[in-house]
Amino acid sequence: MNTTANTAASRPGTANAARSAEDNPSLHPGRELCYYFKPTHTFLAHQVELGNIKYDTALEIEVEHCTMTRPAISLRASYSDKHAQAGQYNRYIRNWEMLEEEVHSNLENDANGVRMWSVKVSSNNPRILGPKAQPEALRKARLGAFEIILSWQSAGGGSRQQIVLFSKLNSLRFPNPPDVVEYLVRTLAPARSTRFTVYARELPSGLGCRGALVNAEQEGAPEGRKPTGVEKLRGESDKNGQIELVLPFGVFMATAEIYRGGPDPANPEVSSGHAKFDVHGQLLKSVCVPVCPPMAPGQVRVACTWAEFPHEVSMAVKTPYGIVRSHPAGEDEAPGVPHAAVECVPTEGGFGPISVLIDDLVEGRYHVFCKCKPYAVGSKMFGWKEANAQVTLFGVGGSEPLSFSRMAGDEGDYWDICFIEVAAGGKVSVREFNAVQVDEPGNRMVTIVVRDMSGQPVAGAKVSCQAEGRDEQVAVEVRDLGDTGADGTIEALLPLGEYTANVTAAEYIRTTVKLVVDLDPQVAGVTVPMVKDACFVGSSDLLCVLSWAGDAIAKLVIETPGRLLKVPEEGEEDPYGSDPSRSMLLRGTNPVGALLAPPDPNLCGGDFTDFIWVECGEGMDVCNMQLSVFTKDGLLQTMVPPPELLDGTSTFWAVGEVVNGMVDTVGKSTRAVECPARGKTFRIRTIPARPEECETAISAEVTVETAKGDLVRSWKNPPKPDDVDYSRDGEFALFLPFGEYNVEATDPMWFSPLRMESINFTKSAVPSLGMCMVEKKEIDAKTAFVTLSWAGMPSELDLCIRSHDGTVTSQNKSESKATVIKGVKYETSNKDGFGPKVLSFTQPLVGKFRLYVLNRNLNEKVSLYACNPQVNIILYTGIWRRFQIEVQKGIEVEDGHMATPCWHVADLKVENDTKMGEQCIECVEVNKLVALEPAIDS
Repeated sequence: MNTTANTAASRPGTANAARSAEDNPSLHPGRELCYYFKPTHTFLAHQVELGNIKYDTALEIEVEHCTMTRPAISLRASYSDKHAQAGQYNRYIRNWEMLEEEVHSNLENDANGVRMWSVKVSSNNPRILGPKAQPEALRKARLGAFEIILSWQSAGGGSRQQIVLFSKLNSLRFPNPPDVVEYLVRTLAPARSTRFTVYARELPSGLGCRGALVNAEQEGAPEGRKPTGVEKLRGESDKNGQIELVLPFGVFMATAEIYRGGPDPANPEVSSGHAKFDVHGQLLKSVCVPVCPPMAPGQVRVACTWAEFPHEVSMAVKTPYGIVRSHPAGEDEAPGVPHAAVECVPTEGGFGPISVLIDDLVEGRYHVFCKCKPYAVGSKMFGWKEANAQVTLFGVGGSEPLSFSRMAGDEGDYWDICFIEVAAGGKVSVREFNAVQVDEPGNRMVTIVVRDMSGQPVAGAKVSCQAEGRDEQVAVEVRDLGDTGADGTIEALLPLGEYTANVTAAEYIRTTVKLVVDLDPQVAGVTVPMVKDACFVGSSDLLCVLSWAGDAIAKLVIETPGRLLKVPEEGEEDPYGSDPSRSMLLRGTNPVGALLAPPDPNLCGGDFTDFIWVECGEGMDVCNMQLSVFTKDGLLQTMVPPPELLDGTSTFWAVGEVVNGMVDTVGKSTRAVECPARGKTFRIRTIPARPEECETAISAEVTVETAKGDLVRSWKNPPKPDDVDYSRDGEFALFLPFGEYNVEATDPMWFSPLRMESINFTKSAVPSLGMCMVEKKEIDAKTAFVTLSWAGMPSELDLCIRSHDGTVTSQNKSESKATVIKGVKYETSNKDGFGPKVLSFTQPLVGKFRLYVLNRNLNEKVSLYACNPQVNIILYTGIWRRFQIEVQKGIEVEDGHMATPCWHVADLKVENDTKMGEQCIECVEVNKLVALEPAIDS
């Protein structure tokens, strides 16, 4: 309540002095005097008792106050304190402003901001000014007046009343605005109070609880302070379990408790309960409080209570075993559901309680909701919003019961209460809805999309579903949902739960998928992959298909060690679209899958197994994702992602290994935060040393072995476009697990075997390898080639040679191939990855040389060690020397790549001879990574 500037506006003794003044009705003819400070003026209180002022009566406060300018010859000024030197102010305006503020703050609304009275406040309205004989435009406030008039239209069509709350002309004093408003709140309070009946009823019997101690407390009321106008807040229930209270309008919490005998007489058992309710003129004037004894561990009691109306109320609890529904007394009960039962329903009328006991909470979800048929009393309908209804959970959330009332929503016969969710290990959580709605809760419209492996809709497919339940649940019948339309979709309204959807269509294998129907963020749909028999050639072929619903972006990865599973580039058309039996090709977007043919044991070896995993950035748990495995005989397996990890967002799903013709998920199907990839697609290219002058294509036999010599894969010839593992001409591609390998290429027309050993293939290594081969007819007895090849990245490495005469690099290569060193030429300089870079030595040649490789593309952040470079020296007699980078300790690493850009390969000394053979070349291997290009000794 505003008390600003009270010292000036309401001086001590004002009310006492005013009480001594005689009433002067002539100052307000036709108006009843009801001064706020005179106890003998009871007209307003009497009007409230007669019911002429109701809780919804519109009030109007009008003030007549003097408007003469001050100070004037005959009018003195007002000051902020007793000293004339203090600031002057207009006391009439100040009192009017204070009154207006007090009305808005403490009469229109209560202390909690809840609307109380509809009040209009105005000053010097010509309607109340005099003299009445004058036109309103000529009327003026009287000199020295500060008159407060309250008016209203009497309830029930009565006359309009006007009373004078204060008259300065009569009392010769100013009013205290806070006291005026406090008087109105106190006097009008009975119009905003009502008799209210609280019914205390015991559980599980539902009978009246005699002798229960009932206490009602208003929300927001100061502790220990009795709300204005209240006559009775607490008491003891009678033999019928009821007690009548007188309560002001507002929000209340009523508690009821009773002491019963127990095993320990010194500590009697206490049954208790509570109910939260609204008291208002438009609402029912009763409420029921459920009184429940202490619950045993693992048990939950759900109770619904309400007011006198409505009469037709039911409650439902969906459990993991089935649904429990209450029925009016006398009606046949539905078949029983394990571990849950209806305890009591009202025999007639309203109030309740309806009680359901869950005697053993099990892992899963319990959904609680209620329904009522609104009850008509004249033109008034009483539904959930008017019934002070409450649902209480006993045994959940500790010793105190958990209750739901004052529901959200605008209209509807159904009241959706909450989920009780029991996690593995017994942890119980409650998800609140507490809203009324038109349709029955626990249902959702679901879209089932049926597509073939090319992404085309399958029209006319027959769709049915069956709810999944626990072993103790009675059998659930199969529900026929109908046929898909031209777009391959069908919609169905399904209760929340888990289902198996069955889809059949002509020429397609019968398919089943798992379907979870739940509230947001669960996607309301599922994608069903349909497969034809024509997809399979051999009885051992497996078709693995990933499907999901919604807008999630998912990637299916099938690792096939020793073989290539082709993954089309984005936007690339399927080159084998007309051949659904084409294996080892990832097809589609959603569904997406690949047909896996068994590996040829003559070409593929090792103890490797195919491995399947999935990446999905967001929504894996809510998009009904699943992996389906088909064979020629039908659907073999359906797998769904395991639950999300508790310690973070896991975007990966490691599904399992392909073992003995099926996906082995036992102990292997897990969620992962980090990528579970076991390797990558590895590409080997055989490259001619002088491609521009090459007349015969390389037709090498390539083998890949483990460091122990076990065969991983062999190719007799380069794959051709029609081959399953073809990627491009001259390339041998396979999925290669991380590890250490040897690679060898052999072609009798080319200097071979060309071999690379101990290739350390890691996650950071470039997954490719270039192998530069020299055709035998290209080298005569006077010539030697030095070749460099590497992986697909970086785009360029530089093969360099330095002597006293200068340095030869690809940077100073000319079209004539001449260099600053006589007898040394640059034959080939490829700058698109893989290589080659080729130098030729031709007799006569004399000198000492540094042979090294320089990484000029440090911006690509690929270390020399990671790109598998190889330098070979080829003489007319064959491959004379092979060089690979050895793993070195202490190599500096910056930004994920080695900072040493130079590989010092070897030092050469060449003498003049008639042939470029071993007798004239001396080679000292250096094989070190260095920071600077090696210099020539003086």
